[in-house]
Amino acid sequence: MSDFIPVVRGEKTEHFAIAVNLTTLKKRPGKKSRQDTTTILKSGDHPFITRDSIIAYEYARIVSKSEALNMLKSGDKREDLSESVLARIVAGLQKSKYTRFEVRDFYNRYCI
Repeated sequence: MSDFIPVVRGEKTEHFAIAVNLTTLKKRPGKKSRQDTTTILKSGDHPFITRDSIIAYEYARIVSKSEALNMLKSGDKREDLSESVLARIVAGLQKSKYTRFEVRDFYNRYCI
């Protein structure tokens, strides 16, 4: 599974959002994973998530308000993330070594 989720809200980000990629965690016994495991979501964290998944912060990007709305309109309708899951994703954006500088900088300047 692979979806982009807009993860920031608020007055300072009225015209832009940060979208992150959700993808299935691939378990390879005996091999070291190169996937970003900063934020692992499990079944029960959201009805859509049925197996261990990760936020692939390397694909996080800044999107315009219109692009974020188009992403939401064109995708399947899903329940909102809980505040606690959203907080974990946002904390991971700050913590992950895979988050690109411009995404982290945008978050620090306009979303805190």
